[in-house]
Amino acid sequence: MSGFTHPLVYPTCVAATRKSGFFLPLIAMLSIVSNQHHKKFPIEVYMKKICLVLTSSLLALAVNLSEAKSDIEMGPILEAYGPASAIEDSDIPLPEGFVYKALFDISETNQKHDQYNRKIESVARFLNMHARNGVEPDNMKLAVVLHGSAVKDILTDEAYAKRHGYKNPNTDLIHRLAENGVEFYVCGQSVAFYDVKKSELSSDVKLALSAMTMAVLLQEDDYQLIPF
Repeated sequence: MSGFTHPLVYPTCVAATRKSGFFLPLIAMLSIVSNQHHKKFPIEVYMKKICLVLTSSLLALAVNLSEAKSDIEMGPILEAYGPASAIEDSDIPLPEGFVYKALFDISETNQKHDQYNRKIESVARFLNMHARNGVEPDNMKLAVVLHGSAVKDILTDEAYAKRHGYKNPNTDLIHRLAENGVEFYVCGQSVAFYDVKKSELSSDVKLALSAMTMAVLLQEDDYQLIPF
């Protein structure tokens, strides 16, 4: 039996190299090494060689990824959420003094109850990326309208834990956004559909008649819809 196809070696190589992005070239190289040397070394020695090769490959990948994402940072408004890049060579200059009035429509939630909603984090990204490019916080007027399954994201910690077994992972994110002027509205029709009481809603969120109502009112007030 080839050392590479040994039942202890092959699954390890496949799993590790698929995750690292070096799957095809590394497998081909190891196959050649295996055919030449598996008879000369015990399987333990062979496995150590494979581990060294895999470690080098994974380290190289990690260095490349860190360099590629070096400009993506948190802040300056929210330090714990909303990573973004400055894009200093953008072809579209930002108009000086422009006031950004954006409406985020969110109707989906994270299916993992112990993780926050990435769509809500997009609001933090909006704040951070524009602030990094010179937009004053006072020139960003943001509103979030939640409806559908996203209703669960604006429950109090107690109400969330009662339904899902965890404290609400969105509480801190929503509170920090609210502290920075973001307005949150929840659809009353969705709240009724999911049998949620007003007392179970976060204090950072306002209960509206419906998401459709708020969409009309906010767009009438010159908010631009961001439907994702």
